[in-house]
Amino acid sequence: MVPLQPGLTSAPAAGAPLSSLVDTPGSSYQSSRSIKKKRNHLATLGFSIGDIIMKFFKWKSPKAVQATPPQVKGYGLHRPTIFSHLSEYDLSQLYHATTIKHFQKDQCILQEGDECSCLYIVLSGCVKIIYRNDTNISVLNNSDFFGDITFQEKFENFYSAMAVENVTLMEIKNNIVEHLPDNVQMIIYKKLSKDSIHNIYYLSTHNDKVNTRNTELTTYVRRMKSQTDAFINAEIFQNIIKNIPKLPKCAGSLSSKLFDDNVSAKEVTESVQEEPALAAAILKAVNSAYYGLPEKISSLHHAILYLGFNNVYQLILENSIKNIMTQDEEYEKIRLHSYMISLIASEISLHCQKSKPVVNATVGILHDVGKIVTLLLKRKYANIKELIHMIDDSKVGACLLRNWGFPDNIVKIIECQYDPEFAHPENIDQEFRYEISILYLSHRCYAILLGEENTETTFVDDFMELLGIQQKDCQVFYQHIILPTLLKNKKRLPEKISRLVHEQAVDLSPARARAS
Repeated sequence: MVPLQPGLTSAPAAGAPLSSLVDTPGSSYQSSRSIKKKRNHLATLGFSIGDIIMKFFKWKSPKAVQATPPQVKGYGLHRPTIFSHLSEYDLSQLYHATTIKHFQKDQCILQEGDECSCLYIVLSGCVKIIYRNDTNISVLNNSDFFGDITFQEKFENFYSAMAVENVTLMEIKNNIVEHLPDNVQMIIYKKLSKDSIHNIYYLSTHNDKVNTRNTELTTYVRRMKSQTDAFINAEIFQNIIKNIPKLPKCAGSLSSKLFDDNVSAKEVTESVQEEPALAAAILKAVNSAYYGLPEKISSLHHAILYLGFNNVYQLILENSIKNIMTQDEEYEKIRLHSYMISLIASEISLHCQKSKPVVNATVGILHDVGKIVTLLLKRKYANIKELIHMIDDSKVGACLLRNWGFPDNIVKIIECQYDPEFAHPENIDQEFRYEISILYLSHRCYAILLGEENTETTFVDDFMELLGIQQKDCQVFYQHIILPTLLKNKKRLPEKISRLVHEQAVDLSPARARAS
């Protein structure tokens, strides 16, 4: 084997066989067995950058310290601290089998999302690790590792690496590692194992602290929100609630059947017949251009059979609330919002199969009735409208629905609708967790539809996971699941929303938009 010439700091010419570059004199059966055992042990740790991106870096001190590596006498090679005990010969073999790369200050070394098949060792300079393009995880120095520490053939990088200053790296391809001298392999595996143990310990303690802080924050926010309870329970406010006209009797009686799988069209027909205005609204809807029936339906029972309980009940609620509230621009905005949330919530429920679509659609229609009440209060008591603005509208809505005789299930979901904004799914009421999660995610999807920014909130990924949604984020879920459904039903949508849906569909899939 030709010895490495003094001053050579890069790999030999391509095409040279690895067996001619790496010599392992003195290796024995026991040594090889030990290496294999170590490798298998590391494999069982299940390294993946997605799982250990925080584990592998964050425990280290973020302080960047530049260290000038010592040189190997006679060869002029940089010797990383981690390889300080290697003989000059073994170090030369390591340099033969690897590649030395140099990066200038602020130069990108690895890009998040790119495939990576190499392990990098910092020889000199500092490397900054960045997650999601804006979160600095750590600064790596002499002898620190990054890159593919799993030694897989294909590995998607979950972070970016940037040179803080001029950097020299040793690049070890994943198919080279097992051909390195046994003592070099042992050093690498020991380093990875030691770092993993440190990082797992860090993560476990850090995770406990985060959970404790989340619980404390949730408790604090709920305590602050509960301070409005005194006002809501006051006699003056209760009298205001009692003076708000109640929904038609059939709306209340049918609401109790939302959780009943055996409700019949006959029962619904009998309830609706007591309210001629609602019966007329149902017949008008079923004979509209949207359904395009060849012959008009004049039988209420037939119309209810055709529309189904879900659609009939939503029509009843929409018309009932509309008839008792002042018709103006502000109310119309709330009504449109509620209608869209109801539609999206129903689709999410169908997709996830975690809760009844009719329940989630009903919650969508009713979730903002508290805002309607506060709107009326601000107009009636203009001198204290700033104080009224501080009232939790979800509690106002729950109070009104309770007075209207709605089931406790619906009331509780409306009352807790804002909890996902500040609480992890584990801290959401277990009995109504899915319904509250679906209502929360419906708002995120509607915000994306309207082009609003900051639709990703703290726990949105956790709630998507709870609902069994496979898409990686809310934007992708909206584009792949919700938008196609809205496009299919765009005739039911208000003109403004229908136009938005069509424009977004054209941008994503012109063919699908034309077909609709």
